[in-house]
Amino acid sequence: MTGLPPFLAASPGPDSGMMMLEYTAHSAAAEIRSLAMPSGTQTTWASLGVESHASLSAIAVRRTADALEALRVLVATELVVALRAIRHAGRTPAGAGTQRLFEIAEELLPGGFEDRAFGRDVELAYIALQRWTDRSGVDRRLADAP
Repeated sequence: MTGLPPFLAASPGPDSGMMMLEYTAHSAAAEIRSLAMPSGTQTTWASLGVESHASLSAIAVRRTADALEALRVLVATELVVALRAIRHAGRTPAGAGTQRLFEIAEELLPGGFEDRAFGRDVELAYIALQRWTDRSGVDRRLADAP
């Protein structure tokens, strides 16, 4: 559909390209969906059964933090794939924000289209996203949230 090689592989067929990152992305998305079950749908008795409602906000906050961490993995994975697609296409993003993210990612992530383990690429993409966020003027308290 895009004109790019399947899985962005150097040699589709013998090479698996970025196929394995699909599993990483789908796993992170599944984790987010599993954490999205509202705590408010759960009930518990409190105070020797006198109170029929107890706030479950603490667990909701923890689940939100877990979901945000999974989202960071998902977005970093997407950045690795997007960068490789852009490199395959020989293009450069035109938008000011995406262009800056591309430049930061280009500095950090290895080039080449060979098959390799992409765990380190995802970690570097996470760092690229943090640097881009820092330079985008986003409130650091939000960027540092667990």
